[in-house]
Amino acid sequence: MYNIPYFGTALHFKLFTNNELNDLPEILTNMREQYGDIVKMRIGRDYGVYIFDPDYTKTVLQLPYKEFFAYQLDLPEVLTTRTGLPKSLTLMEGKEWKKLRKPAQENILRPAVVASHGPLIEQGTDDFVDILKQKKTVDDLHMTLMNYTTESVAMLCFNRRLGSIDSEESPEIARCITELFTLLQKSQIMPFKTFKYFRTPLYKRFEEVRLRIQRKGIKGTA
Repeated sequence: MYNIPYFGTALHFKLFTNNELNDLPEILTNMREQYGDIVKMRIGRDYGVYIFDPDYTKTVLQLPYKEFFAYQLDLPEVLTTRTGLPKSLTLMEGKEWKKLRKPAQENILRPAVVASHGPLIEQGTDDFVDILKQKKTVDDLHMTLMNYTTESVAMLCFNRRLGSIDSEESPEIARCITELFTLLQKSQIMPFKTFKYFRTPLYKRFEEVRLRIQRKGIKGTA
């Protein structure tokens, strides 16, 4: 039954289990323990393949793809059409994807280029380690790592500190990104995608969060 489109996905969540949409990592962890480092799960009408082994992941990421077939994400596509925002990399495929992705892909495969970005985030990493030494215990590992990741990405992309490493809560942009993926996940398992035809509450919230993230990014580069 888990292979039935939409219904197979729903079986993992309420009303059939105690799992909420945010519990997908726990669901996948259980599947990994049961089936191994490569897991296939029904997501809506399609399947998602999850790779847990770092070596397997490295192999996939380093494959020299000439083109890319995009998994269709209906919610971002509808948002792009309605708002006129530029199409994101996740919605591109074929030559369009190759043109935008190729320069970054070539750099990712060069260790020396990747290593050159190290000094940019070294200070943030040192601060993170110092704070961990002072705390000695971590109450919320997910939030702590999210804060460190957000700070590192801000240094790399915007060349500025956000001050999120020593914060007692996740920065707003991190919370927005988490909510964005939750809404995406919900849209993928919906049997009837009414947001494609109407500005449903789910779509309105997704648009609001997506635009907030964009404003934060623009502010970061200013």
